Amino acid sequence: MGETHYLQPDLYFGGIRVTEFSIALTSVLITAVCWYAWARLGRQERTDENRLFRIFLLLMGFSTLIGGLAGHAFLSYLPFIFKVPGWGLGMLAVSALEQASILRAKPYIGPRWARILFIVNVVEFAVVLCLVLVTLWFPWVEIHTAFGMVLIVGTLEGWMYYKTRERTHLYILYSILFAAAAAGAHIAKFSPHTWFTFFDIGHVLMCGSILMIMKSAIKGNDFREQGA
Repeated sequence: MGETHYLQPDLYFGGIRVTEFSIALTSVLITAVCWYAWARLGRQERTDENRLFRIFLLLMGFSTLIGGLAGHAFLSYLPFIFKVPGWGLGMLAVSALEQASILRAKPYIGPRWARILFIVNVVEFAVVLCLVLVTLWFPWVEIHTAFGMVLIVGTLEGWMYYKTRERTHLYILYSILFAAAAAGAHIAKFSPHTWFTFFDIGHVLMCGSILMIMKSAIKGNDFREQGA
């Protein structure tokens, strides 16, 4: 074990240097939860809304897997640019989640507003992705996520919950609270232990967020089957 400038001491497995081991591990935990939720939704009715939720989960799983490996575990071996595919997949995942909310909100906001929000979703994603590729500045990814989760998904799901009082929308709002708590831990840099840092706290909270999204998608299918 050797001390480095990373957040955690290095570990060596058969001569292979692994940096930020627990951070990488909790990143992969998010991947496992995403793909578990993806598989669960695969047993649900194959609607356009369900497909978008599954796209979100699949892409977010790949994003966090790349982040855990390229951004943490093997950071000392790989150049910085290897992080970027994970960023892009995460951004695309958030846009898919936005579109799922836009689609389920269409009966409440009308086809015109649904079309406008779809265009906003596509244009915002394209612009921010270009900024990320040009600047390689991660906060653009965070800005995209905040815009999508809070302004688009949060607003639409909050409005639908107000109109219907259906828990499917409340679960999405819970997921946003989990994600906000994860961001708060990261901003505060609160690390209770060397092997359980603010990254780990954020990753565990993100697992909660993903599970709330899964529950929302499942509840949404139940809601439709009841003929609501």
